[in-house]
Amino acid sequence: MDGRKSDSDKMMSDNQHDRPMPMPANSEPARAIFEDLLPLYADGLLRDETVRWMERQAASDPELRQLLEQAKKPLQAPKLAPEPAADYEAAMRSLRRRLSVLQLILVTLSFGMAIGTSLLGGSFGFIFWYAVLGAVMYLFYRDWRLVLLVSFVPIFLWLFGDAIFQWLRNGESGAAAGTEMGAFRFLAAALGTSLLFAALHALFAFAGMAIVWLAKRKIPLIAALSVLLAAGVLLLYDAYNGNPLVKWLAEKKLEAYLENTHPDEQLVIREGWYNFKNASYEFRVVSFKKTADGQPAEYRVSLRGWNPRVISDGVRNARLDERMMNRLGAGAAAEIRALLERDVAGLRQVDVRLEVLQGELPDDAAWHKDLPVADDLRISIVLDAGGMTADDVREGARRIQAALDEAGYRYKSVLINANEFEEDEAGEKRLGPLKYAASFRPGDDVAKIKVRTYNQ
Repeated sequence: MDGRKSDSDKMMSDNQHDRPMPMPANSEPARAIFEDLLPLYADGLLRDETVRWMERQAASDPELRQLLEQAKKPLQAPKLAPEPAADYEAAMRSLRRRLSVLQLILVTLSFGMAIGTSLLGGSFGFIFWYAVLGAVMYLFYRDWRLVLLVSFVPIFLWLFGDAIFQWLRNGESGAAAGTEMGAFRFLAAALGTSLLFAALHALFAFAGMAIVWLAKRKIPLIAALSVLLAAGVLLLYDAYNGNPLVKWLAEKKLEAYLENTHPDEQLVIREGWYNFKNASYEFRVVSFKKTADGQPAEYRVSLRGWNPRVISDGVRNARLDERMMNRLGAGAAAEIRALLERDVAGLRQVDVRLEVLQGELPDDAAWHKDLPVADDLRISIVLDAGGMTADDVREGARRIQAALDEAGYRYKSVLINANEFEEDEAGEKRLGPLKYAASFRPGDDVAKIKVRTYNQ
């Protein structure tokens, strides 16, 4: 041969130059590519050529070989540390203790408020607070017997113990003489009274328990009974004890009233309370003006209604001229009686009440229906009820209204009482039992007024 490469050798040499040479295993690009391909290698998503390349790379590098071996192994879920049962129980015991303490605090507060507003202290606040006590006790302990124990027993022991203490302090003979009964009858009466009062308080505690029990029912109609029962308790509480919201509103209305009605006098509202007999909020009003004994003048002002309005102004009442009011009222009564005697059968008595402030009229002022103080006359009339019926009283009211309106009297109200009259030993008729009563105001349709009956 002449030293020249054959055609086949030349071709082989050209193919070797065209084929890409593998990258060294320890090169940074090769390592980066190897590590990027590991997740795909583990999931079997690489082509065979790529897999063989990775295996060749790993064969010459122990670190890459270790990575490849780890990629071949399936991943295992990490093992969670076993739950420390002792720590869990300790945490739950601590939580239960805290809840028990909180429950005890709430029950104690409810019990304190209930006892503090019991009927023994002259308060009707127990209507609400014993319902709260029953609701809280049943909500936490779900035991009606516990509700009965807490609401009934303390009141019973308090009342009965106080009765025994008073009896022993005065001595058996003194107690028996004072009550005109023996020891047994005295103790029986004390026991009965204690049981009655304790049962009354427990009744409202059970009402609160029933509210919680009904509220937890899944049936909407039964759950609605809980709302109705709660509303009933609140309305009863409001009727006998008032409520803070209306009391606050009444105080604000009174402040505005005093400022507008008595601007020349410095007045301060000291305290207020609810008078369930009149369904009114009573306030004690103090003036900076001193009385004759050097003490601040005090007045009482009453307001009534959900939108409170003044029904009695003690400040104004203290300024009334009672002597002139009586004199002018007597003149008005005589004039009205003379007017009505012609048309109203059985007319026995007429009284007129009007208000005159001190200094409002001259001392020698005489009655006349056109006086400025005659705008709000309050007229009371007494009829002889002998032989009368309710319809007769209504007819009498119609005649009275017609006569007063025709004569031009400016009255605020007319009250008609029809009483029986009984003869005394001297043959004179005396006022007897009330049989009928009716009232009307200007503009009322007296044909429809209600006539109340008594002692029938």
